[in-house]
Amino acid sequence: TDVSRDGRSILFAGGTGPFTAYLRGVTARQAPVRLGDGLPLSLSPDGAWALVDGTEGHVLLPTGTGQPRRFPFQPLARVFPRSSFWTPDSTHFVFAASDGPGPARCFMQSVDREDAPRPVTPGGVAFCTAPSPDGRLFFINRTTVFDLERGEKRTLPGLTEAGEPVTWNDDGSAVFVTEAESPSVSRIVRVDQPSGRRTVIRELRAAGPIGGAAGGISTVRMSAD
Repeated sequence: TDVSRDGRSILFAGGTGPFTAYLRGVTARQAPVRLGDGLPLSLSPDGAWALVDGTEGHVLLPTGTGQPRRFPFQPLARVFPRSSFWTPDSTHFVFAASDGPGPARCFMQSVDREDAPRPVTPGGVAFCTAPSPDGRLFFINRTTVFDLERGEKRTLPGLTEAGEPVTWNDDGSAVFVTEAESPSVSRIVRVDQPSGRRTVIRELRAAGPIGGAAGGISTVRMSAD
């Protein structure tokens, strides 16, 4: 479900439920390492933690030495843990949730557990992913980002509802998205900002029954390079 920034490690789930989080190197000679229970969501940018969806809350599993850190979902009313991301400095993670009968919004949680999760967007946002390199912007749908400094959202040029945001380049001047042509064929497209210029940089084809339930490409992750 995720790849490390240096492209050397892969975080993935084992089992059919309850899930178990594993970490392994990209070479076949490296055996998977069991990190702990839960559905793995993402690796911290510094590679020290794996964020997983546990039965009662988020859990940070150390990829090396250390103890897990648990973050109960309560008192939040409803949590969408699979809509989440790390801040670039690995000190916080952001996820979508509702704190009452109102609509969902994005919350930020410190990994040190010093503070309760705090809302960072208005209500009506149940999607938060793909932060910019400086952590200022993140996507709240396929074409729109939220600006944490200005507290406002804006649509980025060149993006469409057909494209799934994956990541940014190092200086934040381009966004990489995936666009499915069929269940087994997907394109990686670079969208320059602010011009909106689009360039197809890779075509992915599923060779056999891999990916989602239909045997296709369901999720794409990219390393920093």
